[in-house]
Amino acid sequence: MLLAAAAQGYSLDSLTPQERDWLRAHPVISMATESNWPPIDVPDRNGEQSGIAGDYLTLVEQRLGIKIRRSRNLSWQEAYSRLQRRESDMTTSVARTPEREKFWAFTKPYLEIPIVIVTREHVPYVGGLPELAGRKVAVVDGYAIHEWLRKDHPGITLLPVKSTRDGLEAVRREEAFAYLDNLLVVGYNLTKLKMTDLKVAGETPYVNRQCIAVRKDWAVLAGIIQKALDSVTAAERDEIYRRWVPVRYEHGFNYARFWQAAGVFGAVIVLLLYWNRRLASEIRRREKAEFRLQGLNRDLEARKKEMENFLYITTHDLRTPLVNIQGFSRELADDVKALLETIKAAVLPPEVKEKAAWLAANSIPKSIGFITDSVSKMSKMITALLMISRLGRLEIGEGTVEMAETLKAVADTFKYQLDETGGAINIKPLPPCRGDAAVISQIFLNLLGNAVKYRHPGRKPEITVTGRRIGTAAVLYTVSDNGLGINAYELPMIWDIFYSGYTKEQNQEKGEGLGLAIVKRMTERSKGKVWAESEEGKGSRFFVELPASADASREPS
Repeated sequence: MLLAAAAQGYSLDSLTPQERDWLRAHPVISMATESNWPPIDVPDRNGEQSGIAGDYLTLVEQRLGIKIRRSRNLSWQEAYSRLQRRESDMTTSVARTPEREKFWAFTKPYLEIPIVIVTREHVPYVGGLPELAGRKVAVVDGYAIHEWLRKDHPGITLLPVKSTRDGLEAVRREEAFAYLDNLLVVGYNLTKLKMTDLKVAGETPYVNRQCIAVRKDWAVLAGIIQKALDSVTAAERDEIYRRWVPVRYEHGFNYARFWQAAGVFGAVIVLLLYWNRRLASEIRRREKAEFRLQGLNRDLEARKKEMENFLYITTHDLRTPLVNIQGFSRELADDVKALLETIKAAVLPPEVKEKAAWLAANSIPKSIGFITDSVSKMSKMITALLMISRLGRLEIGEGTVEMAETLKAVADTFKYQLDETGGAINIKPLPPCRGDAAVISQIFLNLLGNAVKYRHPGRKPEITVTGRRIGTAAVLYTVSDNGLGINAYELPMIWDIFYSGYTKEQNQEKGEGLGLAIVKRMTERSKGKVWAESEEGKGSRFFVELPASADASREPS
C-alpha cells in the first residue's frame, strides 16, 4: 500500500531551518474534530480518527516526522468549542469562512465537495435555494453551510441539528422540508442507514472546500502542514479516494486528463459540423410538429368544451331522481309515523307488536335519515359540479366591487356557527376591486367556509380578512385562520377537483373536494390569481389577487 510505503524514511526537504526549529519546540500538537462524519471523519475500532481526513493527517505526520494527539468521541459542537478556547491546536476537515478566519489559519483545500439538498422521495426537483424560502431546512449547528445560509438566505427557516443523522431523521419525520450537507457525507449516510425514502433533490452554489486549520497564533504551522500536503502524490490521493469513496467528485482542473480531453475535443468539432448540417432539417421538422401541436390544442379545447357540456347535462339529469328520492323519503317517514300509530292500536302478539314498534321507531327512521343525508350531500356536489361546468360560459362582470360590504354579507352566513365556538371573522379595511360581485362573493364564501369547517378543535377560531393594493393594477386579499392547516406534501393538490385528502387524519367531516377547485377557476376567470401557505396544526393563509378598481387611489373602507 502506498500509504504504508510513505511511512518508511520519508524526509520533507522543503522545510526551512526555522520551521524545523518550530516543530522541535512544539513536540505536542493536539487535534479536535467531529468523530463521526463519514466518510471524511470515521472512528476506527479504537475510537481514533480515520476516514479521508484521517488518512491525510497520517500522511502529514509521516512527512513531518511528528505525532499529533487525536481527539475521540466528540460532536462537532464540542470540537468547535474546544478549538475556539485553544484547548486543541488544530482540526483536519473544515471549510474556510469569515467567522472562522478570526481565530484560525488555514491550509489550501485538499478536498472539494458540493453541498446538496436532501428531501423526502416524493418531493420533485428543487431548482435552487430560492425555492426553499419560507421552508424549514435542517443544517448541522456550526457547520459552514449554517453560517452561509444565515448570511445569504435569511428567508430560509433554519433548524440547527447536532449531526448529519439528526438532520436526515428530521426530514424523514417531516420536522424539516430539507437537509443540506456535502454530497459525500449525504451519499454515505443514505446508503449506510438505508434511508431509501430520502433522495438528493437538488444542488446549491456552495462547495465544501475542506482545509486543515490551526490556531491563529500558530500560523507558521499552517504553512508547514501545507508543504506536507503539497508533497502528497496523485497516486496517494487516488488511493484515499478508492478506499473511502466509490465515486470521485472533483471540481479542480485535472491535468492528467487534459490530453484525453484534447483528443475528444477534435472529435467533437467533427460532430458539430455534422450537427450544423442537420440543424436546418431539425428546425423544419419542429415547425411541422408545432403546427400539429396547435391542431391538437384546438382539438383538446373542443374536447374540454364537450366534457363541460356533458357534465352540465348529466348533473341536470341527476337532479330529477335525487328530488324523487328526497320526496319519497319524506313520504316514507310520514308513512312510518302512521304505521307506528297503527301498531300501537292493533291487537297483536306482544313480541310481534314490540318488534314492529321498535323497527318503526328506530331502525327505519335511522335508515331514512341516512338516505336523506346522502341525498343532501349529493345535491351539494351536483350544485358544485354545475357551477364548474358553467364557468366556461359564465359572463364575468367588470364593475367595482365594494369588498367591505361584500365580505360582511359573506361573513354573516357563518355567524351562527362561529357564535357556538366563541370565534369570529375579523374583516379589516378592504380596498375595492374590479369584477363580478356575485362571482367574488362565491370565491370568499368558499374560502371562509373552509376556514370555519376545518377549525382546530382545541382552540377558538380566529379568521381574519385583510387587503392591500399592489401598485395601481391589483389588490391582494388574504384570508388567515388558526385551523387544522395543511401539510407541505398535500398543499399543491388542494386545487384539484375532488381532492379532499388533507382532512383524512383529522376528526372532521370530509368535503367533496370541489370548493377550492371552484375558487381557483373563478379567480382565474376574474383575471386574478390564488395561492396558499399553510403549516399543519397551525393554520393557513389564502391569497387572492384581483384587478384593482378604476378608482385605485381611494382609501380602503
